[in-house]
Amino acid sequence: MFHKLLLLAVAAAVIAKEKSLADDVCSINTRVFSFAVRNIRNATGHHHVTTDVVLPTSKGRKSKSLEEFGLEVTQSDCSTPTANYVRLTTELIVPERRVPPPEYQLVPGVGWYRLYLAPLTWGKARLACEADGAHLAVLNSKQEAAALKEIYAKTPGSTPTEAFIGFSDLIEGQYRTIFGDTLEDAGFKEWHTEQPNNYGGNQNCGAFTKDEGKLNDWECADTQPYFCEFEL
Repeated sequence: MFHKLLLLAVAAAVIAKEKSLADDVCSINTRVFSFAVRNIRNATGHHHVTTDVVLPTSKGRKSKSLEEFGLEVTQSDCSTPTANYVRLTTELIVPERRVPPPEYQLVPGVGWYRLYLAPLTWGKARLACEADGAHLAVLNSKQEAAALKEIYAKTPGSTPTEAFIGFSDLIEGQYRTIFGDTLEDAGFKEWHTEQPNNYGGNQNCGAFTKDEGKLNDWECADTQPYFCEFEL
């Protein structure tokens, strides 16, 4: 007598331990993702179940942070006198949404940013951003560059005209972001007029210009303001 095996994949219950932000922030940060369960029965009659979670990022923007999700699966024997049933209940555990430190400004759909005016070297600026749970800003689009330019424009006129951001060419001529991407792959490669010029032969760190809102190369050991970025 042949027994029927029915595999029931119960819809994932998403547990999101989100902190309460303002309504506009919540609507901006809302993401819809797909959850799929696949069942494959092999030649010996055993069932192999796999799950996939697909999290989209904004168009033209690469994810800069890694989120770890937990998946708990509970198996129940639901057999009846006439058929064998196995129920798998899956519970997807979503990590708590991080909240940016005070004074970071929200750019809807892009990220949180803070322009620190107290000058640091590029290396120390990078560490300072990381201490916030953020990173030196990495530009992925013209929209993001325009947002930083707008923030920069609100600073006093005496503010230095260059601010460090997250790219460098420590290997001469190979400009890459702090995540290892080329500027082309990152999504923004618009240089300030007549830049990069490697003035003095030692301008290896990335900067953002106040007047044009574009890229420049700058001496890493010099001290400048800097932009930190906190992921949505």
